[in-house]
Amino acid sequence: MLIVETSALDEFAPTWAFYAARGFCEEARIRDFYSEGEHKIVFWKHL
Repeated sequence: MLIVETSALDEFAPTWAFYAARGFCEEARIRDFYSEGEHKIVFWKHL
């Protein structure tokens, strides 16, 4: 499996689309991970 993570800020929407286009699914969101109001999104893909 591959696991990638990125910020949930709207400016990272192109990053989410990049991962989704390559078969990654959102596995989890960790609230306030980077700072208050900036969550971490974890994406997962089975190989």
